[in-house]
Amino acid sequence: MKFDNRYFNKFKFTEEQINKNFKNALKDINIAKKDKILEVKFSYVYSALIKGGLALLSFYQVKIKSELDKLPKKGSGAIYRTVIRRGINCATLLCTIFSSNMRKD
Repeated sequence: MKFDNRYFNKFKFTEEQINKNFKNALKDINIAKKDKILEVKFSYVYSALIKGGLALLSFYQVKIKSELDKLPKKGSGAIYRTVIRRGINCATLLCTIFSSNMRKD
């Protein structure tokens, strides 16, 4: 999988960290399965998707850049700055990045 270095940094995750990230995502999925309240299910599945995305990134030894000044000022990168500046959550950011990253060129 290719990761655009404008949005991601290489980072050396240990096997323990990767496993912990996946277990955290699975924990939220299991809570969602057991609960009867739809809003609670939605919240935990949503959280699991975020944590699953972060676990996948850790598996590939990358993390999302967290510094606004390292993101592009114009062009396609502007959407990421806007997402971060407006406080839109990490799930939206991950979905945006993965959807643009997964396109076949």
